[in-house]
Amino acid sequence: MKRSILLIGMLTMLTGTAVAAPAAEPLLELRARTVAWGLVMPIPPVANIVVGTLDKSNAALLDSCVREQHLQPHNYRALLLSWNNPSSAGHRLYVVRGSEKLCGAFYGVKDFNYYLIDEQLGRPSSTFKLLLQGHGERLAVLPAVTNGFNEIEATGCNDGGCRIARMAFDGRQYRPVQCEESQVRGKSEVRRNRVCGSDATPDDQAPPTTRPKPSARR
Repeated sequence: MKRSILLIGMLTMLTGTAVAAPAAEPLLELRARTVAWGLVMPIPPVANIVVGTLDKSNAALLDSCVREQHLQPHNYRALLLSWNNPSSAGHRLYVVRGSEKLCGAFYGVKDFNYYLIDEQLGRPSSTFKLLLQGHGERLAVLPAVTNGFNEIEATGCNDGGCRIARMAFDGRQYRPVQCEESQVRGKSEVRRNRVCGSDATPDDQAPPTTRPKPSARR
């Protein structure tokens, strides 16, 4: 690490241009159709919070998914995977997503749902609270901690490109603190900064694509 810092300093002196240090690796990276290693079935209170967020149509879909996967009735935990991290003293952050047993209640055509849940450790029992419910093509949990919880990077895409939002907990909820948009050109991804909240579309979701209207016949 010292070598890297020294090299960056030398480049800055030689070129007169600030060179950014390499970004820290995410603690966890999730993508829509790829299930990461190290995820396990969530504990019952965490699974119950996720199931409780579903509307009636998606809640009804769970039973259909359980039957299709030949699971025990109401075994909704088997449709989910989770990861957890002791984000700060007295708190554990759970990240939950759908499992490889693909169920439409937790997956879209190209994206997936994800949930961030806080376990406040206590005696005789812990309490659990939903911090964020989102969906997208990618979610990364970052090492940086703000107000007791890990920052995240959430990405939503359409056919034209993606929006990436770095989000931090402000004491009440996760909010965007740094926003970018990206496009794939050839085999490379080109990113550029954008102002968070600059339009009506959420910063972690790409705007809906609109097809041009056919020209009127003469």
